[in-house]
Amino acid sequence: MRVYYKIMKINILHEPPVDIFKNKRMYTIMFIIALILACCGLLLGLYAIFAETVYYDQLETVSLGLFVFPAVLVSFFGEKLQALKKLTDVEGEELTGMVQKHAEIKLYCDLVAKADRRVTFAEFEACQAWADDASRPAQVKKGKKGKNKYLFNTLKPLPREEDESDNAK
Repeated sequence: MRVYYKIMKINILHEPPVDIFKNKRMYTIMFIIALILACCGLLLGLYAIFAETVYYDQLETVSLGLFVFPAVLVSFFGEKLQALKKLTDVEGEELTGMVQKHAEIKLYCDLVAKADRRVTFAEFEACQAWADDASRPAQVKKGKKGKNKYLFNTLKPLPREEDESDNAK
């Protein structure tokens, strides 16, 4: 599962981004162009295989380039579009439950509604991650042999334990 709220840089403790849909049109156009190029590379590769031309090696190289590079772009822009998608009914109900439990999520959703837009999938994931972190008890990092690595939540490491052989000297 991808973490879309990190891709979109969403933090629910700050105001929601006003221009979140600003680049959606560009993402859609770039996604379509890259998908068309990948399909052209695939068709060119099929032509090179079935037509048995003398230019087979060059066509193979060009078709591979036309397929691989746009496929990476399709993936990149597809993730951006995926983060902007509308919530499903199940996700909307889950968000409603989180709004009732956590005041910070309620405030964020109210600010999104005030901006006259819908909550995106990336914002839903950010709310979900924040709710998981808020409901999880604080954990202490453990070092070797199960001992606490840090002293009293400061970043100072514990003093080193001397070996038995050092004490014998």
